[in-house]
Amino acid sequence: MHRFDDPPISLRRIGLLVLVAAALAPAAWRLSRPFAASAEPGEVVLTYMCWGNPQQLEAEREIIRLFNEKNRREGRKLRVELFMPPAGGYAQKLRLMLASGTAPDVIRVDHYDFPSLVPRGYFRDLTDLAAADPDFNVNDFHPAAQRENYYNGRLYAVNVLFGGVICYYNKDLFRQALLDDPYELWKKGQWTWDKFEEVAQALTVRRDGRTVQYGVIMPGTAGGGVANWTWFIWVWGEGGEILSEDRRTSLLDSPAAIRAFQRYRDLRFRLRVAPTPADAAAAAFNLESGNVAMTFEWAGMAPRYRAIADFEWDIAPTPHSPDRPYALVKGNQLVMTATCRHPKEAWEWMKFMVSPEVELLLHGDRLRRNVPTRNALLGIGPDAPADIRQTYLYAEKPFFHTDVIPFVLNHARHLPIDPAWPVWTTEAQKYIDMLFVNENATAADILPRAKVAVDRVLEREHRRLERYLSTSAEVGHGD
Repeated sequence: MHRFDDPPISLRRIGLLVLVAAALAPAAWRLSRPFAASAEPGEVVLTYMCWGNPQQLEAEREIIRLFNEKNRREGRKLRVELFMPPAGGYAQKLRLMLASGTAPDVIRVDHYDFPSLVPRGYFRDLTDLAAADPDFNVNDFHPAAQRENYYNGRLYAVNVLFGGVICYYNKDLFRQALLDDPYELWKKGQWTWDKFEEVAQALTVRRDGRTVQYGVIMPGTAGGGVANWTWFIWVWGEGGEILSEDRRTSLLDSPAAIRAFQRYRDLRFRLRVAPTPADAAAAAFNLESGNVAMTFEWAGMAPRYRAIADFEWDIAPTPHSPDRPYALVKGNQLVMTATCRHPKEAWEWMKFMVSPEVELLLHGDRLRRNVPTRNALLGIGPDAPADIRQTYLYAEKPFFHTDVIPFVLNHARHLPIDPAWPVWTTEAQKYIDMLFVNENATAADILPRAKVAVDRVLEREHRRLERYLSTSAEVGHGD
């Protein structure tokens, strides 16, 4: 669980920290060893750390190879080496390396963690580097992606593996049921929550008292609940919020939130168009199996679904009222660590990672790993290539409805992620899970209790943050 620690205010605490540092010293030394890469005289070797499955890491290696070859052609003694921590626990390992000063030069950080790490001074402020670079213009990037890169008005990152939540659906099942295609409904302004529930019911098939096909599957948790990012899609659909604007108070007991969560859980327990926890635990139902008509997932799921060979599938936006369109987006940040000894060279690598060449390689029709952040690749603005094959919009393999993605970004909404996010969402999950595992639970009963618990956590965590920032500023480490 990620929390801000209380500031060191006692000799006992100081002593404890010294003991912990001593205990971790061998580990920190071992972590630093992979970075002692051999370099030729005058050569700069940067270390870069990221995560991914073997196929994804192979794409990262190809990008590194392209960057290193480019530098060789241009006569620059600069190269990047990939550092891969052992599988599992990436975020925890990253925090240990940052705290011990042994982190690589450039690292990828999930946005869930970025807001809690940047106030600690772990990352270099990139504002002046970017402003002084004639080859970098923040206006070349979509504002929905750029928004996540700032802290206190200063640029600390560039966004990578950015994307939005979309509706993946089985086109064959819609055809067989003689139902309008969700993409076509969206184009006509008819892809609303009411229509979604209607088609989910029509696409749920039961035989001999047993469900053999579901209209929709809910992205879930190990305990049978639903993923916390999905809460916002439903609450926003009812015109509500989950937190107050200052993120200090929960609005889970608001009429809009109660309506939204009740409607969400009704998919499982009243309409019975979504699998139960038992069904989900057995992995009996998923989009790939052809027995689920729709699912809401991040755009980065496209490479996985491209393995489907038994039916046609494509995408549409998540349902919304035509007079109040919205879509959920989130990315990951590429940051330069404060301990990086070659910031100018590291900035060149970061720029390359978000260059048109690399974004098209990663996110174009070849890989579709996620969504580009550059306006031009999205077909937006005067710099968009005239040849659609040089943009993200070109597709020879599913998904083909690529125009959904610019719509998602142009109507983007962001999760209220801050240093308190991991803690209050964990607390809220305890209550919200009850709605999705207990058929007799109601939102009107559960959510006011959740609000009280979450408010208590928010108050505590914001006090922690204020104490931490105040203490850091006093010793000269504040931002």
